[in-house]
Amino acid sequence: MKDPDRIVSLTARRLDCPLREAFAISGGTQSVARNLLVSLRLADGTVGWGECAPFPAFNGETQGGTLSAIESLRPRVLGRRIGEARAIAGELAGRLPERACARAGIEIALVDAWS
Repeated sequence: MKDPDRIVSLTARRLDCPLREAFAISGGTQSVARNLLVSLRLADGTVGWGECAPFPAFNGETQGGTLSAIESLRPRVLGRRIGEARAIAGELAGRLPERACARAGIEIALVDAWS
């Protein structure tokens, strides 16, 4: 197998989780956690999973905006080697510093695939 440690796909999908009780902070309340499930696949078939939890009342990030940010970062991740996970994370932080949720979902998937 050629380059089994290359990242060949990065996807994110909506993961809406109804809460038993509404979660409230001073900035707002939500009754559904509108998260994202991130998957990253290597050429050898290994899959890493990540999740991120944008919460507008806390960090101003939304599910839709976070999904768009992940999609915009895809070209920066595809084709890279999983052993570059730390460098990839640093590059993503420099590219979209205001999108912590998107970066977290990708970074968790990177570490999961790497481990």
